[in-house]
Amino acid sequence: MSNTDTMNILIVDDDKAHRSLIRRALQRADIQNPLLEASNIEEARCNLLLNNPTSPTAEILLLDLNLQGVRSTALIAELRSSTFYAHTPIIVISTSQLERDIRECYDCGANTYLVKSENPNTFSLHVSQAVTFWLHQSLALPKKSA
Repeated sequence: MSNTDTMNILIVDDDKAHRSLIRRALQRADIQNPLLEASNIEEARCNLLLNNPTSPTAEILLLDLNLQGVRSTALIAELRSSTFYAHTPIIVISTSQLERDIRECYDCGANTYLVKSENPNTFSLHVSQAVTFWLHQSLALPKKSA
C-alpha cells in the first residue's frame, strides 16, 4: 500500500446514482482509497469537520456544483480559507458547460472542473483520470498526534 492509498476521497453529490457511478469508476480504476460520501453541503461540512477540525478528514474532494439548489462554490471558498483544506485538490463535477460556471469554480479555488458526460463510460474515465492525477500530485500530510 502506497502513501497515497490511505488518502481519503470525499464524494459530494446530491444524486445517489452519481455517487455510485463515481465510486464504481474509482474501483474499476483500482483506486483503493477510503471513500467518504455526502449528499449535501451540511453533510460535507460534517465529514470535513469544518466547525472544529483537528486534522483533515479528506485529502481529495469530488464536489457537485449544484447540490439541492445550493451552489457549492461557497464551500470551495470556505475550504480555501481553512488551515487544513487550503491546498486540498477539489474536483468540481457539473452538467454545466457555461463559461461563467467554470470560471466561478476556478475563481473560488477549484483545481479541476469536469463536465458530467451523458455517456457513463466517458464520465467514469474522466473522473478516474482526474483523481489519479491528483493522487499522484499529492502527498498525504502526516496526521497530528494528540
